[in-house]
Amino acid sequence: SFKVQLGLVGVFADLLNISVLRQYWIKLYTHRLSQLCLKKIQAMDRENLLRTNLHAEIVQEKENQVSELEQRLTKATNQIKEMRTAHETETNSLKKKISILERQQQSMASVIGTGSKSKGD
Repeated sequence: SFKVQLGLVGVFADLLNISVLRQYWIKLYTHRLSQLCLKKIQAMDRENLLRTNLHAEIVQEKENQVSELEQRLTKATNQIKEMRTAHETETNSLKKKISILERQQQSMASVIGTGSKSKGD
């Protein structure tokens, strides 16, 4: 009976050892799996960070291009305004000269007209 009990204790000890080994392997496998998952998550985080940084760089570059185009547009608009002002100034000056010439022409015509009437009398 003692031998049987000792044998049963041995079987239970073996089963217990198998159970302990099994738990150890499960823990080890779970730990390894969690490590792999963690590495994958970290890699994805790095990838997302790189994407975010790249996106931010692209956005900044586009904003710089828009800013540059706005500056060029403002400069061109100012040049057009300056040219329009110069053109208006020149046009007004020419109108004044034409007006002066027309008055001189009328004045000369009236002098010539008066002179010819006096000769005819």
